[in-house]
Amino acid sequence: MKEIKKTFFLMERVSWPIKKERQKIEKQYHSYSVYDSFAAYQNQKQADIVWFDQKIPYDLAFWIHTDSLEPKYEKGAVVLIKQTYYDQAGAIYAIDFDGPTLIKRVFREANGIRLVSLNKKYSDQIIPLDEEPGVIGKVIDGFVPLDLEEIKWID
Repeated sequence: MKEIKKTFFLMERVSWPIKKERQKIEKQYHSYSVYDSFAAYQNQKQADIVWFDQKIPYDLAFWIHTDSLEPKYEKGAVVLIKQTYYDQAGAIYAIDFDGPTLIKRVFREANGIRLVSLNKKYSDQIIPLDEEPGVIGKVIDGFVPLDLEEIKWID
């Protein structure tokens, strides 16, 4: 599987030709602010700006760092999150737990939550409720960002 590189376009400190190019790209493509984790978002770390050819409403976006959501979302893809509470067993949620942001199918158990990867090579993970896992929101969509090098010459 091809490794997907993170593509981003810095909005600050750009020269006039690049600003003009950005305006042309923005007419056809939509930008998304993508974070490595919920902690990066909370700590106001700079997000990566990526582009996609569809406008999808979202609250937060995170990078997929592993293959645990394949085949639906590949490593290097972006998932879009709608901030909400847990409301649907088996839906894919972003979970804040002990530092990293976990993106998994979630099931409520009597003593905690069970996180299930889509990729069958990974085992389920149980997080006890007393360890206070936090639901960030539900995954509503995902995509592989467009590479600016490929799209900037498209008319």
